[in-house]
Amino acid sequence: MTVYIRIIREVSYMAFNEKEFYDQLDTHLNAGDIKAAEEYMLDVLRLADENALMLQLGDGCPTCNIGRTDVTFLTDSAKETIQERSLCRLIVLNELGCFYRDLNRADECIHAYELLVAELEECLLENTENYVTALVNLGGAYRMGKRIDDSIDCFDKAYKTLCDNEIASDAVRANFYNYAGMAYQDKGEHKKAIEYFENSIKHQRALAPSSADLASALSNLSMAVYSSGDIDSAEKYVDEAIGIFENVSGNKIPHYASALNNKATFEYAKGNLESAAAIFEKAVEKTHAVFGESREYASACRNCSVVYQRLGNEAKAKEYADMAATVC
Repeated sequence: MTVYIRIIREVSYMAFNEKEFYDQLDTHLNAGDIKAAEEYMLDVLRLADENALMLQLGDGCPTCNIGRTDVTFLTDSAKETIQERSLCRLIVLNELGCFYRDLNRADECIHAYELLVAELEECLLENTENYVTALVNLGGAYRMGKRIDDSIDCFDKAYKTLCDNEIASDAVRANFYNYAGMAYQDKGEHKKAIEYFENSIKHQRALAPSSADLASALSNLSMAVYSSGDIDSAEKYVDEAIGIFENVSGNKIPHYASALNNKATFEYAKGNLESAAAIFEKAVEKTHAVFGESREYASACRNCSVVYQRLGNEAKAKEYADMAATVC
């Protein structure tokens, strides 16, 4: 096998320090400086590439391929540099993907997670929990970008990896089933979505009797069950979810607003318009606290406008319609 080496630049390499990376990133995020946080992560990635030897192998990165191809010509220092670069990329790309996901920037989120999956494959880590998690995050990013078929393909690959490598981690499986369930829900396959959410809840309960992740899966299950026509069971699940969210410190988490929106939807469907309006208003408040004036916030405002229109409260209906319009 031919090995191609390209030296980008002769500079002294500064080893990647994980703690320093997170400390600096937290400084930007805690200050609310989103632009600085993004630029910092992108700069760290660029420096890792510029300061390292770039070796291109058709069969993965050389430090992970000892014994599979001839890399004996590399010095120990060069091998360490390559390892540092891969470590840096794995950590930073994961954070970058999470960063873009929280900001609902689908295309950039997809790109970051695609690079992360490719880096794991180059390092021959396809049989690991980290690889499954990266695939799950990529599948979620595809779903956010409305690429449902790509999302399902990604989850199928993650499931095969779970089974082939007998990965039994409750945390990994709970995350997989919850994200995959949402993709099947979007595709209209409610029966499969329900099966996946139930599996996620089983693994979540094995981890902790009460957690935000468990509440998120319960909320998702409530909407899948509602879509299948069982509103009574849907209410039972969403009430449990909301109860958990309300006991989570600060409850400033994205899925809490979603659970409130589900509950209000069920109240609206039953004709309990006053109750629906009050819960939709709370969903608006929680959505704004997490996402600011975003698409999610505009959607929540439109929900309020619709229910107040049904109640004959034209002033409130217009107020929330105007709030939604300022975002769009």
